[in-house]
Amino acid sequence: MFARDVRAGPSAAQRALASCLPRMYCRIVRCCRVMVAAVLACAGLGCRREGSNEVRTWREPPTEPAAVAPAPMPAAPSSPAPAVSMESVNWTLPPGWTAREGSGMRRATFEVALGGTVYECSLTVLPGEAGGLEANARRWAAQIGRTAEGPGWAQWLAATAAGTTADGAPLWILDYSQLPGADPGAPSMLAAVVRRPHDSLFLKMVGPPGVLSEVRGAFTALARSLR
Repeated sequence: MFARDVRAGPSAAQRALASCLPRMYCRIVRCCRVMVAAVLACAGLGCRREGSNEVRTWREPPTEPAAVAPAPMPAAPSSPAPAVSMESVNWTLPPGWTAREGSGMRRATFEVALGGTVYECSLTVLPGEAGGLEANARRWAAQIGRTAEGPGWAQWLAATAAGTTADGAPLWILDYSQLPGADPGAPSMLAAVVRRPHDSLFLKMVGPPGVLSEVRGAFTALARSLR
């Protein structure tokens, strides 16, 4: 019977099953492809999320620069300031004194050696009155620790009568060692102010009162020679 069935060929059920197998296989393959694509899509989405989270966590956004207020626009000049012409300066050196050329407003530095020590005397030129006599006198007093107040100060300043240079320019000489209440052991100052038509000359020397007393004559001669 077995041999006869083989010779008779497959039954109808077997033929039906055989004809369905290709269609089932195709469906299974298509389903597998869809599932694989879905898995890959989800995996890719997960990677992008993780990647985006990683960017936010590890790659911080650049810090914005602090807001800077815009600089105010410069005001348009109403009219150009008149040019101020400062004249040249000449002098006659006292015996034993030397001069070094200055720069800018300091026109020269004078030097004199006394007792193995070199003392300096500066010559400065400023346009106009440069604040005036009293304002500069107060500023110089503060430089050497003197008080520019009280009746003693007013009397001392009033006693500083105006003289003249050899060319007739107004000249004031201030000796701070003569200021009432001055400490005889503290450094003092000799200062001279020469008023010219377009500028002012300031001659200053700081040192011990004894040294300044010794060079006062030469200092006065130098101040009177300024021209």
